[in-house]
Amino acid sequence: MKKFYLFLIAMMTSMVGWTQTVVFSDNFDSYTAGGMLAAQNPTNWTTWSETPGGSDDATISTEIALSLPNSLKITGTNDIIYPFGNLTTGHYLVSFKWYVVASGNGAYFNMLHTLAGTSSEWAFECYMDAAGNGVLYLQEVQNPFTFTPNTWMDVQLDVNLDLDSIMLTIAGNQIKNWKFSNLAAGTEQGIKRLAAINFYAGCLDNLTGGTNFGTYYVDDFSVIDQQQSSSIQTSSYSNVLLGPNPAANSFMVQTSDVSGNQELLLYDMSGKLLKSELLQNGVNTINIEQFSAGFYLVKVLQDEQTIYRAKLIKK
Repeated sequence: MKKFYLFLIAMMTSMVGWTQTVVFSDNFDSYTAGGMLAAQNPTNWTTWSETPGGSDDATISTEIALSLPNSLKITGTNDIIYPFGNLTTGHYLVSFKWYVVASGNGAYFNMLHTLAGTSSEWAFECYMDAAGNGVLYLQEVQNPFTFTPNTWMDVQLDVNLDLDSIMLTIAGNQIKNWKFSNLAAGTEQGIKRLAAINFYAGCLDNLTGGTNFGTYYVDDFSVIDQQQSSSIQTSSYSNVLLGPNPAANSFMVQTSDVSGNQELLLYDMSGKLLKSELLQNGVNTINIEQFSAGFYLVKVLQDEQTIYRAKLIKK
């Protein structure tokens, strides 16, 4: 136990604070159903041809939606772009809900280092069929995964430009963690820049020369700036210690000289509360075996006031 206390003290010198700022969010509910997305919001959305309202603009639909009444339907010639503004630094969580229609041909999306028509540079491509088979195409390698069609899936892209890293998680399953500046179709190094995300009506057979188009729905799209600071933004930081971090199946939280009711809250990076647990003064063991590998946010409350927060990595 003494070694653990020493480990926690050593960690305290390198612990950073963690705050989140919503850069942009869109649940598509403020738009007129049946209208085109980029035509109604050309400030935040565009199309591959840069012609909002054209044939590659996508329809606001009420057919299937997670947050009622609307979602974005991608099919046929649809080719929607959300431009990030050519970011080269920072840490961002890009997330959206995805519904792949089992009666269709599948789905597709990508991220780009450079958005410039035929001169664009693709960071990666994600292809899916309608039967639950997917491929992450990266450095000319097909990385297979599976999913469940006809259900809403949470897709998260944790992009850390400062560390040149990205992690893709679909429906709670970590698909891959890799170097963001890698290319989709190429083994050389690309540009470390977050230019855009592209929702195109493609599908898995396009990877082998097929010409079918996909049909899928997108809802609850968001971009979160995951800001780090050099210290925890609370006066009681020195009374709470956490470790190990990264953690495997559990981590420990030590509280000392903290009066009142103490509670630990564990969130995923979209802000969803996953676990709450009352704490005692001393060492508390928190079980996280049931959660997928990835990034989480830990908060400790004292009498309902936040006194500590940290980013936790589960291996």
